[in-house]
Amino acid sequence: MLQVPGESMEEGQRRQFFSLACSSSATTKATSAPRQQIRRMKKLDLPATVYDHDDWMRHRSSTRHAKHLLSVAFSRVILALGPPVMTLTAIAAAITGYNEAVLTHALPLWIPLMQVSSLPFSLTAPALALLLVFRTNASMGGLMRAERPGD
Repeated sequence: MLQVPGESMEEGQRRQFFSLACSSSATTKATSAPRQQIRRMKKLDLPATVYDHDDWMRHRSSTRHAKHLLSVAFSRVILALGPPVMTLTAIAAAITGYNEAVLTHALPLWIPLMQVSSLPFSLTAPALALLLVFRTNASMGGLMRAERPGD
């Protein structure tokens, strides 16, 4: 096995495995190839994720982007955040409609406008910005640790 300078033995084995797995042989039966790849992966302690031709074609399909965009509506994050966001949007729309009705004199003149001071938003913005920066840095740090081999 040819080893690249600065490459660990495990990285060399992975590179050799993937070069063997990616090369196709006309004499190998299509049904036995995935089993052989899984056996090689188990010997090298690699995860046994093997695509057959149909899986790969489905993965490469140009319609996959549309499928992913359509599945956004069923995302757990969207389903969890949907009710509070819709509630706040409805409240904001109601307050805007109320203020518009007061300004166009559709309501009696003695009814006051609803206003919110911008001071709380101005005071909390720097703290929110720092929180987002620290969370992003922590996430990137975890990603970088996960990508380093041998840790």
